[in-house]
Amino acid sequence: MVWTILFAVSGALALLMWGGSAIPFFLNIHKIGLLKNEAENEPNEAAAPERITVVIAARNEAKAISRCVESLLAQTHEQIEIVVVDDRSTDDTPLLLEALDQRHDRLRVLTVNELPAGWLGKSHALSLGAASTEGEWLLFTDADILFDPRAIHEALQYAQRSKLDHLTLIPEFRGPNFVSKPYAAFIFQSAVSFGKLWKMSDPTTAQTLGVGAFNLIRREAYIEIGRHDAFKMHTTDDNELARRVQQKGLRQDVLFGRDRVTVWNWYETAGQLIRSMEKSVFRFSQAIAASLMCILTMILPFVGVWFGPLFQKLLCGSAILAIFCMQAVYARRSGSGYWYGLLYPIVGILLTVGSIRGAAAAAIRGGVFWRGTRYERSEVTS
Repeated sequence: MVWTILFAVSGALALLMWGGSAIPFFLNIHKIGLLKNEAENEPNEAAAPERITVVIAARNEAKAISRCVESLLAQTHEQIEIVVVDDRSTDDTPLLLEALDQRHDRLRVLTVNELPAGWLGKSHALSLGAASTEGEWLLFTDADILFDPRAIHEALQYAQRSKLDHLTLIPEFRGPNFVSKPYAAFIFQSAVSFGKLWKMSDPTTAQTLGVGAFNLIRREAYIEIGRHDAFKMHTTDDNELARRVQQKGLRQDVLFGRDRVTVWNWYETAGQLIRSMEKSVFRFSQAIAASLMCILTMILPFVGVWFGPLFQKLLCGSAILAIFCMQAVYARRSGSGYWYGLLYPIVGILLTVGSIRGAAAAAIRGGVFWRGTRYERSEVTS
């Protein structure tokens, strides 16, 4: 009886959450364009090319940094400069950057030897890189991103044509390792559906998104929101940038970057994914809320559909159907697997374990440990 009630409650909650957002999601997701398709709408007389500075924060990125920089150097947009900030790397990142710097005039490498107090490493590196240049546009991106040669030109043309101050792209996830792909699909499908991101282009709404893989912002807007100095201890700096753009009433939009911007092996193992949760879930109140959400709406319905009374199975089954259909529709826009919805219980387990571990690790250490640096828990904002 207790199990029947538990599964019925979880099925009802999951159906309310997923099913309730499914219809508006189905009706509106087409309003979020694909970058490669939007480029086809470019007028014959495009706006004059403006200078863009790409800023990358790199800490121990020897596996990916060369491939990322080479893809940026191959861009068709001519007015481009790449600034890579080596943030206290202890692997071969400095050697690889030195070799690239010697071969390419459009690349500049800055080095951080010591992190100033009151800064997260990534935010400090991005701030340093942005301050070293004078391009009209800034593109903040990560070291594990691969860019199609047309990506930056098409994104900048779209931003100019739409008179945007900020443009972010939902990237495609590829690579030989599988674990991060269904996780990324869940994260971004949830952001699109629950966040109603099709409204993001309206500056009067609260919908907003910033993605570390591709945050393109006009320099004047970057200055107006206070640069990274305004959120230098915020662990989700990419989304906080977008939130502050929205608060200022500036114009922004989101597109799918499928076939243009690719994350290559976001997390290579389940262990990496679990450990990554510490930077965003480092308090037990956060961990409890996240764990309950995962257990009740992503794990238990996939169990309750197999046994128990018919009404329980119908509730759980309907919730699962909503999840699967939403993921299948999302996959058509994002390039992810249409069947990833069936893996949401595994994603839910990883998130639950990661949340509990993150809060416990922060409590034991007395601070948040991320990318080799310890930060006081009281100073960090998620």
